[in-house]
Amino acid sequence: FLFLVFFLDVSCQKNILNKAENLYLNGEYGSAQNIFISQLNKFEKNDYVLYRIADCSWKLGKSDAKYWYLELLNNYKNSNYYEKSKFNLAKIYFSNKEYTNSVQLLSEISQNKLKSNEFYFKYGYSLFCLDDYDQAKYNFLKVEDGKYKTLSNYYYAYILYSQKMYNKSLLVFQTLSEDETFSKIIPYYITQIFFSLEKYSDIIEYAVPLLENIIESREAEMYRIVSDSYYHLNDLKSAKKYFNKFLETDADISVLDYFQIGQINIYLEDYSSAIKYLE
Repeated sequence: FLFLVFFLDVSCQKNILNKAENLYLNGEYGSAQNIFISQLNKFEKNDYVLYRIADCSWKLGKSDAKYWYLELLNNYKNSNYYEKSKFNLAKIYFSNKEYTNSVQLLSEISQNKLKSNEFYFKYGYSLFCLDDYDQAKYNFLKVEDGKYKTLSNYYYAYILYSQKMYNKSLLVFQTLSEDETFSKIIPYYITQIFFSLEKYSDIIEYAVPLLENIIESREAEMYRIVSDSYYHLNDLKSAKKYFNKFLETDADISVLDYFQIGQINIYLEDYSSAIKYLE
């Protein structure tokens, strides 16, 4: 008789969990979670129940998702849901910009099946935000395709640029020049790289046609670079033209800037303009 009662009880619990699982699979996370919570500590697969409770909270955007995932991680280290919970919790930390925490959890994940393009991008970006550029580069390079590939390429190129690896950076930025997300900002980096490499003719050929469509926040620097490039190529009239455009922006003008435009005007024998800038 006791065995029969036990069997019926277990069978009932399984039916209840199956109902909750079906609700979960159909996207009815609130209803599913209510059932899962009612079964907490009543079933031998308590780690599964905890995982589903946490997952429902995460999908519903509830702040207690972290609590539930931590409950599983702290109490069921041998669970089949252990590393999945780490990954999901890392994604929550990532969304909250808690990059130290996301790096800690992602670094502990060993299951290869969890190491997706999303994993490598979010691991790389977290490291990037913590200024660990070398490890960030390694993870960005692991992203193979999909929506995270373009983002990874951008940040990989940016790191190369910041590390003054200009030629490598240029090659990657050029692959992004037609990308809708980055097409407005890429010309700035490519122009900066040409300038750092002292490729002044390349700047004129590449940057001047783009100046009409450059984003406003980059106008001043682009005009300044173009003017300097013409100056180095000894085209002083064009250098003056773009320096004046630079002066018309909201950029902070330094004493050195005034000295340079004054010098340009002297070379062009426009002494009245030179005096105005040099006095």
